[in-house]
Amino acid sequence: MSTLSTSQTTFQPQPVPLQTVHRTEEVEALYSKGATDMYDPWHPPNPPPHPSIEALTCTHQFNIQYSRQIIQFLAEVRATNIIVPDRTPKATCAKFLEIYGLLVTALEKDSVPCFLDLLQKYSGHMQSGYVIMPQAFNLIVTQNALRCAELVLEGKEPKLRGLRANPNYILCFGYFPLHQSC
Repeated sequence: MSTLSTSQTTFQPQPVPLQTVHRTEEVEALYSKGATDMYDPWHPPNPPPHPSIEALTCTHQFNIQYSRQIIQFLAEVRATNIIVPDRTPKATCAKFLEIYGLLVTALEKDSVPCFLDLLQKYSGHMQSGYVIMPQAFNLIVTQNALRCAELVLEGKEPKLRGLRANPNYILCFGYFPLHQSC
C-alpha cells in the first residue's frame, strides 16, 4: 500500500470569484414539475477526473484523489454561486443555536483565533455542505467582526480546510447576509 505525500493530502482550494448563476425564472423552474435538467449550484454535475489522476483509474488512490477533487469542486461552486433557497438542514440550524452565545462572545472581540477554535470544535454547528452556513456568516456581519468576515470570505486559512462563507447564500428568512450588512 502506497502512502500519499504531504502535498497530495493537503486540501487547499484556490479562491474563485463569485458568480451569479440563477435568475428568478430559473430558480422557479428548478423547483417546478419536470424541471430536473436545470443547473443547480448545490448539486452540479461532477467534473471529469483531473488529468493528473486519470492514469490511476481503478485504484484506491484514484478514488481518494477523485473524492478530494469532487469535494474541492463542490466547495468552490457552493461558495461562489447564488444559492436559493436555503439548503441548511433544520438540524444544523438547531445545532447552531447551541453555540450562538459562544460565537457572539468571540465575534464581539473580532478574534480570529477564537473563531477558528470554535469552528474546529463545533464544525458541525457552523457548516453545511462545504460552506459556512449563512446564519453564521450573518452573525459575523451583524457583530461587525471584520477580521472574521474577511477570513471566511477569502477562505485561505489552512484551518478552514477549504470552507468559505458565501454572501450570496440566502437565509431561511428570505434575505442575504449582505442585506444585513447594509
